[in-house]
Amino acid sequence: MGSRSPVPISSIYLNKLNINTAKWELIQSTYNSSQDFIEAALTDPQGAYLLLSTFAKPTPTPEPTPTSTPSITPTPTPIPTHTLIPTPTFTTTPTQTPVPSLTLTPTRTPAPIPRITGFIFDAESAKPVNGAAVQIDNGALQSFSNAKGQYFIYDVPAGAHKLQMWGFAYEFKEKNIIVPANGVLDMGNETLAKIGGTVVGRLVDSATNEPLPEAVAQIDGGNQWRTLTDEQGYFMMIFVTPGAHVLQAWGNAYTFQEFSIFVNANAHTDVGTKLLSIIPDAARGQVVDKKTGRPLMNAHVQYNGGGAMLETQTNRSGRFVLVNVPEGNHELQTWGWAYSFSQQPFYHSSGTATDLGKVFIEPIGGTVNGRLLDAINGLPIYNAVIQLDGGNYAPWKTTSLQNGDFIVYDVTGGTHQFQTWGYAYRFMQQKIETIANQNKKMGDIQLTPDPNTFNGRVLDAQTRLPIPNAEIICTGAGKNIAAKSFPDGRFVLLNVPKGVFDITINAGEKNLFYFRAAHPGLNLNVELGDVLMP
Repeated sequence: MGSRSPVPISSIYLNKLNINTAKWELIQSTYNSSQDFIEAALTDPQGAYLLLSTFAKPTPTPEPTPTSTPSITPTPTPIPTHTLIPTPTFTTTPTQTPVPSLTLTPTRTPAPIPRITGFIFDAESAKPVNGAAVQIDNGALQSFSNAKGQYFIYDVPAGAHKLQMWGFAYEFKEKNIIVPANGVLDMGNETLAKIGGTVVGRLVDSATNEPLPEAVAQIDGGNQWRTLTDEQGYFMMIFVTPGAHVLQAWGNAYTFQEFSIFVNANAHTDVGTKLLSIIPDAARGQVVDKKTGRPLMNAHVQYNGGGAMLETQTNRSGRFVLVNVPEGNHELQTWGWAYSFSQQPFYHSSGTATDLGKVFIEPIGGTVNGRLLDAINGLPIYNAVIQLDGGNYAPWKTTSLQNGDFIVYDVTGGTHQFQTWGYAYRFMQQKIETIANQNKKMGDIQLTPDPNTFNGRVLDAQTRLPIPNAEIICTGAGKNIAAKSFPDGRFVLLNVPKGVFDITINAGEKNLFYFRAAHPGLNLNVELGDVLMP
């Protein structure tokens, strides 16, 4: 936590209040708003002096957080422990002259944070639009909408401005706005319509209706219009010429299919949901937690003992596909990290696709599992540290997967301290009770981002898929701060002071991307949203 910068005040006011420099420094370290104190004091100097003498705020002890390092898997040493911040003790100093005009208020309402915020939705589907650019006065300050469609722009000066927004394949909008004196403006909900020549759709499994991520969608052979589906199976192609075309689609272990489409000249074209069939001689299914019903990522799946072409792993949605399965009786074998081994027979007919449905496996006895989510945007937190009682015993320490899931094992019954933190996320600790040889489900756990940070995601503009290892450089306020994006596209810039910053993103073959953003200080985490790289 950084110290508050001194608030300048005329020596005339100090003399009028009979407050020397040392007392003024105490005032500033004691109250969130020194200006509030000044105004009250000028009205009632004697009461102000009493207020100062009767509120003795102890020096706060900072909450321990692991030291963040640029590495993907931070391991703080020593293991942080919680130190409780002492509660201020209020005492009354006797006085001969009663001061009825001043009321002691232990808790002050925090001053509003100067920012413009709002939500952006698709005009046709009403779904949140992520990655939309929102700027003030032609780029003086800029931000982007997150997965919820929400955006934040900080420290916009009071007065008249132009608010401009647009998105990849979305129209440009401009509004005249008036920012009030306190800098707080809620724009509510806005909608953006897709531009003409945009083709959108979705690819799903023909049998299960499950979305097909990273499947290929192209038009007329893909020389000009070709893309991949996002994690929900959606795809988008822009600047497609009006008229008749052929949409072609396929995926890993899914058959190639063609569909005739007609592209509108003056509006976007939604081709709807297209069903893709699994290739012949394949067996598919989904591995889920038997107790929670949640899909399991990275579970091991094989048949007949495994080996080359006989085994695979589940994706983020717990789905798997085994290919080139011969006709006959087989044994499907499945297990996961700290999950029990499961085996079940199945029969496959030549030239067909076998749907194995849901395969249930359960945690082994003595486990603790759950999922970590960002407290601000609700996204899963990847590569965060989870441990019990300091993590000195290896089975009691792990890191979260890309979908935020975690599990620790060989946990003894009794009382334990559950501890977790992530790169640029605050340390959290809570006491839990476990029962010997049973599983304890922690559910969804929200972690708060570290203060004084910029964070966001780097995504491919067309596919919305994450871009790992993108270089992010933030320059301004005498600082030059650098970071790289994680496999899930997330990036965090640490120790950002108050000021305006130039931010540059370099993602290899993508075009260099530049924008300008403000950070208000105030120990805040500022979300920049989803940056789409064209």
